This record gives sequence, C-alpha cells and structure tokens, in this order.
Amino acid sequence: MGVVSRILCICVFFISLASCKSSDQLAVQTIGKSDALKNYRTFYFVEKALHSDELIEFDASFKEKLEGMGFKEEAENPDFLVQSLKVSKDFVQEVGSYISDPSSSGTVTTPSVGYSDFIINSFEAGRLIFLIQDTKSNDIVWMGVGSGIFPKKEREKQLLTAQAIEAMLADFK
Repeated sequence: MGVVSRILCICVFFISLASCKSSDQLAVQTIGKSDALKNYRTFYFVEKALHSDELIEFDASFKEKLEGMGFKEEAENPDFLVQSLKVSKDFVQEVGSYISDPSSSGTVTTPSVGYSDFIINSFEAGRLIFLIQDTKSNDIVWMGVGSGIFPKKEREKQLLTAQAIEAMLADFK
C-alpha cells in the first residue's frame, strides 16, 4: 500500500470517528400528577454534605425553575422537600496501540496493556432523579427522572440537563 493510500485511509478513519456521536438526549419520565404541586407554595432542598459540585449545579437549576413557577424556598416549615440524586458510570471506548514483539520469530503485534493512543468515545451513562416529598404526610408526591447519556463537555451537559429539568417540570406550568 502506498503512502498516499495510507494517508487517505487514516483521514477517512478519523473523519468517520469525528462524525460518530453518542446520543445527546436524556429520556425524561415523571411519576405523579400534574396538579400534585397546586396546593404547595414553599419548598426546601434536602441538604447533603456529600453532594458533588455537579449535583449542586443541577439542584440550582431545578430551584431556579421552581422559583420561576412561583414557588419560594423556605427553610422553616416548607410545604415540600426536594431531594436529588445522580447515578452514573463513565464509559470509554478506545483503540489501543499495537507493538511488535521482537522476542518471537517474525513480527507479531500484541495489544498494549493499560495504554491507548486513541480514545474514540468517552461518555457518562446514568440517571438524574428529583423527588418531591410532602412535609406533612412524608409521601413522595412527584418524581422526575432523566435517563441516558450525559455529555462529557461541561457546557453541553449543563444545556442538556437544563432541557431535561424543563421537560420534567413542563406539566406544572
């Protein structure tokens, strides 16, 4: 194979990799009735000492949407509590580099262990969950779940999460 053919093959390979894109959507489900919050006016987020910075940002986005709908955050005797949780796993798809094994007769290629020259796709799969709990009855009156692929780029993740939260709360408008 000539040098030009190899370069062309490499270019086609990288162009095809660049065009591959994981789904940038979170499937949204809600459990509860759209009128579930009609009798409530105040809320408070359940504090968690171990919340990640990312989950704190998601909580802030959810809080902003609730306040935009006319709810008020109140630490003393709120009508409902909001709890949040993100469960996810990182995935990395890679193409490993190959090395020649000089100890064998002839040239044998073996995959390198623990090292990769190319990362094809890196993503986070999981769920973002918000629960609304009545403070008097302790019943869960509403739950919103966003499931799918979270982009690795922060700005894309923030936009996607904001859209998912908007979709979760769409019934309450």
